[in-house]
Amino acid sequence: MTADGRTARLLGTRDAPGGGLLLSGAFRDVLAAVHESPSSTEALGAVIRKNLSFKDEHILGSWGSWENFTADILGALADAGFIAEPEGRWAVTAKAVPGKKLLILRDKGSGEDRRVYATFFDGKTREMRAAMTAAQRMADELSAFAERSRHLHPALGRAARKANGISVILAAAIRDPGKTEEDKEEGKEEEKEETRGRSRLDGSRKAAGQAAWYRQWARTAGWHTTHRTLLAWNEEHPDKQLTDTSHCGFRSVMTKMVAAGEMATRPGFRSNGRAGAVEYLWLD
Repeated sequence: MTADGRTARLLGTRDAPGGGLLLSGAFRDVLAAVHESPSSTEALGAVIRKNLSFKDEHILGSWGSWENFTADILGALADAGFIAEPEGRWAVTAKAVPGKKLLILRDKGSGEDRRVYATFFDGKTREMRAAMTAAQRMADELSAFAERSRHLHPALGRAARKANGISVILAAAIRDPGKTEEDKEEGKEEEKEETRGRSRLDGSRKAAGQAAWYRQWARTAGWHTTHRTLLAWNEEHPDKQLTDTSHCGFRSVMTKMVAAGEMATRPGFRSNGRAGAVEYLWLD
């Protein structure tokens, strides 16, 4: 199969094979495995199947076998120049840089510029990020619980703000572990913005707690746009209604998670039915 044919097959359309598959995660896991040591096609097939086992029926129906799907995943990474198979085992090339956002697939033939990126990390960094991600999840859960219960005692409101600040610091460290001092300043600014609200030129304010709420909600939301996220927020927060996505603090969280390889994207449709929106999916 040609590179263009493989790309079209993997990306598919909204109503055809591909597209909705968690390609970023599959690419990320293959790159991480091959970066650790050269691997056979069979070993990498097991890695891919583990990542996408819940898509078994879809993949078998579209590709006929996991071996065919694995060939497309490895072929796409090879086409993009990130892996090679010089002696019967796949190895990374100099282009595959850990921690860098890598463009794996791009399709402009359908009139849309569709892209799939992946970011992988070395073993030590993955362990560090896993620990920080677990800590961030606990901070988010504490923040959400304290926020819901703040009417019981003022201390719960303060605890919610502190927990959200911890989550922000950890999120910044996950994105870039080397910028310790910047993380502190960014954490302070984002904590102020997300927990107190920020005045805008038009006099509106961001509702408090959006970042912590979004990280919790997105884990089980499936594919979603900013508009759908706004509707979900309004449904859960009748006293903090948002009327415009430009007032949504979770937009910055989406952007940062995509940059960190923690969230997949695909083309979507706006609330008026027109193309041009972006859909997001949590890759936890």
